[in-house]
Amino acid sequence: FWRHRPAGPFGKDDLQGYKTPVFLVLAEDDVLFPIAQTHPNARNALQIAQEVILPDSMHMPSTSQIAPVLEEVAAFFR
Repeated sequence: FWRHRPAGPFGKDDLQGYKTPVFLVLAEDDVLFPIAQTHPNARNALQIAQEVILPDSMHMPSTSQIAPVLEEVAAFFR
């Protein structure tokens, strides 16, 4: 599916069979995936199990910004 599709946005119709909960991490100042469009689209198309919004962060967060998120991701997969 992913190899033959262009990048999103994806809607519920595109992801009908996708039922796995998603851990969503968004950066508040992301220029590649602007939160104003990305967040509502993700909430509409995916079953969001947990989400983290990194305040004052860009597309590539600093080590100190991402460290607590990595802990949450590890806990999510346990």
